[in-house]
Parts: sequence; structure tokens; C-alpha cells
Amino acid sequence: WGAGHTLCKIPLPQYHEYRVDGERDDLQPLEFFSLGERLFRMGFLKMIDHYRSDQVIKAFKPDISFSHSPSDSATEKVAQLIGAQSSVYLTHARFGNTVSASIPLGMAFAIREGQMLPNMKVLIGCASAGVTTGWACFRYQP
Repeated sequence: WGAGHTLCKIPLPQYHEYRVDGERDDLQPLEFFSLGERLFRMGFLKMIDHYRSDQVIKAFKPDISFSHSPSDSATEKVAQLIGAQSSVYLTHARFGNTVSASIPLGMAFAIREGQMLPNMKVLIGCASAGVTTGWACFRYQP
């Protein structure tokens, strides 16, 4: 969902040469910019839409699930809306917003703590700036 690119970015030095009408012109090259609340809301909605539109992912019933975790309450809300609340592994309260590392961090600790075991069905979901969303499902085979 490319329209979300105006919500969060690190502009390249040539940013002003490619800026489209109506887009902010006060961004500084190589400085992080984010409209966090709007980005969060759009990412959340698009993540749910994406999930509901994919019949394979929607039919998958995970034993454990992981996501990019901007907050535990947001992760729990997504899990509730997709019917995976009993499988969600939370990381935010323990580690903070670890951005794209949330998923591998959660998986590593779930394995270490004996909560992710061989042959378990795993679901992964994420939303990121841009806005891009992604879902994956698999059986864990170490």
C-alpha cells in the first residue's frame, strides 16, 4: 500500500528531486521521520485486511504465532481479530519495540523457553513502513 510511504521514511539525499505534489517538503535527508499513530493505524488495518484476503493463511490454525510487536496490546488485538489469541507469543513488555527483530527475537526465546517445539504450526505476521504487510505459515523443523 504505497500511499503509506508518506507516513514514515528516511529520505535519501535526492528526496526533494522526486517529491510529489502534496507531500511534505520539510524532510531532511537521512533523518528518520514518522507519523507513528497514523502509520500504526494504517498498518494494523492493512495487516488484518491482508490476513482475511489470503485463504491459505486464514485457514491455518497455529500452535504458536509471532508478529512485529509495537505493543503487546496491539499484538493481542491482531491475534484476537484473526482467532489466534491462544497462540500469540508476546515480546514487547519484556524487550520493548524491537522493530523488525521482534519476530526472530520472539522465536529464539520461545525455543529457549520450550514454547516452540519441533513440528509445531507457526504463524508469522508483520506490518511495516511503506505500508507493507506479510504473513507466513509453516511447521517448525529444527
